[in-house]
Amino acid sequence: MLPKPAVRVAVLVDTSTAWGRRLIHGVLSYARIHGPWDIWLEARGQSESLRLPRGWCGDGVIARVSTEAMAGHLSERKVPVVNVSGIKVKGAEFQRVCTDNDRFAEVAVSHFFDRGIRNVAYIGLYSRGYSLDRQEAVQRACQLYDCRFEVFRHSQSTTLNTKHANRWEQERRKIGDWLLRLPKPTGVLAWGVRRGNDVIEEAMHRGIQIPEDIAVLGDDDELLCEAAQPPLSGVKVPSEQIGLEAAAILHQLMQGKKVAQRELKLAPSGVVSRASTDVLAISDEEVAEAIRLIRSSANRPLTVADVADTLAISRRSLERRFKTILHRSIGEEIARVRLDQAKLLLETTEMQIPAVAQASGYGSPEYLATIFKRHTGLTPRQYRQQCRGK
Repeated sequence: MLPKPAVRVAVLVDTSTAWGRRLIHGVLSYARIHGPWDIWLEARGQSESLRLPRGWCGDGVIARVSTEAMAGHLSERKVPVVNVSGIKVKGAEFQRVCTDNDRFAEVAVSHFFDRGIRNVAYIGLYSRGYSLDRQEAVQRACQLYDCRFEVFRHSQSTTLNTKHANRWEQERRKIGDWLLRLPKPTGVLAWGVRRGNDVIEEAMHRGIQIPEDIAVLGDDDELLCEAAQPPLSGVKVPSEQIGLEAAAILHQLMQGKKVAQRELKLAPSGVVSRASTDVLAISDEEVAEAIRLIRSSANRPLTVADVADTLAISRRSLERRFKTILHRSIGEEIARVRLDQAKLLLETTEMQIPAVAQASGYGSPEYLATIFKRHTGLTPRQYRQQCRGK
């Protein structure tokens, strides 16, 4: 029996970022299971041109469509295309899988809110529509959490008509001036890692304390985030899952099937917390101490009575103050921290499910599975596979 012929798929996604590499890994994972796929892929930087080679004859394309020229180039090929970019481009009428901006913003603002920060600011990129879309999503999330919202206003005069070196220096000075004017503490959400590092470096230069005065959050890229000083916390975008879903949709399109949903938006899986947001800006010291106790006890069973007894305070009084500040009960906070611990272990370790249950305070894998199914719709094993694009 002859082997099944491979379908030819081109992946036009940059390989220089963690986002791109994780996304490509998701595509490859799908292809290994549902192939054979003959995949054409080249190493490319984010700002480099991504185009199909002259003479390429294939069956489908997965691409980060970022320009009208690229959209036109792919449309001419008359093959199925799945777009994995969140950028809205005229003429890019392809199926699309991307990050849910509103959920991204909610995860980021919630991260600041949980640390007692009620002032949130956003710094994006000049005159980029996709950066403005995220800014508007952050503003909506701030309204949801009743947080004050600020935004860094770019000045065209410092962005155009100047030499590159002067432009960079002027922009950095303006960022520093803006950081000084922000109320303290403020959580700053930056577009990408480079923008987050700009904020950290300029804050330190101006004598602004990170994270006590300004807590900084960007997109997660383990290498680049760890290179910042202090290391930058990052929202974990579901890039592998985007690649996996894009590959599944492309597979259907290449088989001549129709896909009803034109656009699929995926939510981030959470925040990888590092030193740039490691702060608890809560004036009520007993509530702050309760939160520290809950977080430090994420690997063992803990009850509301345990928290009150350890702090030697009336449970009713602590519960009332806790809910006033965090808008949730002590029990809800214990459950949230425990679930986050389990998610982290599933995402980043090879621990067996029973060991994950023990290390996140659930005791039994059955109880962990029940809670996980209730909150995520997935079993712990399915969640791990989803996070890893399998």
